Amino acid sequence: MSGIDCQMGQTQIGRVLSHFVTIAPERPSALVFIGDDQQENIDGLLVQARTLAAFGIPTFWFLERTQDTSASDADDYKKLAAATKGVFAEFNESAAEKLEELLLAAATFAIGGRAALAKRGGDAAQLLLTQLS
Repeated sequence: MSGIDCQMGQTQIGRVLSHFVTIAPERPSALVFIGDDQQENIDGLLVQARTLAAFGIPTFWFLERTQDTSASDADDYKKLAAATKGVFAEFNESAAEKLEELLLAAATFAIGGRAALAKRGGDAAQLLLTQLS
């Protein structure tokens, strides 16, 4: 991982997907997206997501569930996970430990694949294993 970037305002999902499509030939280990909203055109995002999926890069879509999170936000994240053959999980704003476990499980998979994730064990690892194609 080369860094973490948090930005407020209009969601940046399309920008992130576009960047990953550009660098996909370099075979990054994984894409982890953490968000709390989805304000972009889902059809356009799904086109980019399917392009990214063709490169076989594992994707992890983690949604922070807040009082402002709509059902359509969660549905869109699930669609993005499905389009990229990735994983969807959600956590609430008071569950930092759950996010930590999800991130550790995603990193374990990115480094060592399914075998390493299975060896790691735990609820987050099991959730990821059941969703990864």
